[in-house]
Amino acid sequence: MAAGCTQYSAPETAQYGKERLQIAAQIEPGMFDGELQLFFNGERVIQQRSQAFSGSAQNFEGRWEGKQVVARATRVQNFMSAYTQIDVFINGTLVETLTV
Repeated sequence: MAAGCTQYSAPETAQYGKERLQIAAQIEPGMFDGELQLFFNGERVIQQRSQAFSGSAQNFEGRWEGKQVVARATRVQNFMSAYTQIDVFINGTLVETLTV
């Protein structure tokens, strides 16, 4: 993640069991690391800094209503653009993919 302004995903709606969730992410880039925040219905579920120099993919972990939440962030670089794809899992089930 390069240094710069805070980046946001568009909020996405996902279904998990009987729960309807609005999921959104925010990334605060840093010089060598950054901070990822993940929100379910406006509640922060994950707030964690990335590991410097750890490659293009990292996992971030948190808890929501007693369930394990994992956000797998992958930096994608194409010829003309770069973005971060975030796969969101609850108890091992993929519930949404966000783009920041």
